[in-house]
Amino acid sequence: MRPTYKTYTAATCLPEPVVMSGTITSVGNTVFISGGLELFSAGEFIYNPGTNEVRKITKILNESTVEIDEAFTDDIETPVDFRITGRDRFKKLALYVIGATSGTYMGYTFPSGIVVDLEDFDNGIDPVVINATGTTIAVSSGF
Repeated sequence: MRPTYKTYTAATCLPEPVVMSGTITSVGNTVFISGGLELFSAGEFIYNPGTNEVRKITKILNESTVEIDEAFTDDIETPVDFRITGRDRFKKLALYVIGATSGTYMGYTFPSGIVVDLEDFDNGIDPVVINATGTTIAVSSGF
């Protein structure tokens, strides 16, 4: 069976983020959730589309406050949509820049024509961020 690919032309994370009800703000390693309570737990990942970053929830402090493993590059002062990554973990992921210019994976630039292969058949791959702004990145995944 031939692998299937989905193409991206903007910044996102994989698995794709899911918009939850409510908004978030952050100060350092603390994230504040308002406007709706969702079922989430330590070990899940919050996605910040403003900076295209993913952070792991390490501790639930109360119904509206969580601790993350590392602060976002910038504190989230203006509330943004609360997004978590998809809960499924890929066992295999292939990223291929098919556009004319470079793309980024986890902050590292890779040129057109380069394939990045990731595998973790035991635990699954933690979410990754890509930026295909100005180019196209094709992604093949397997569970």
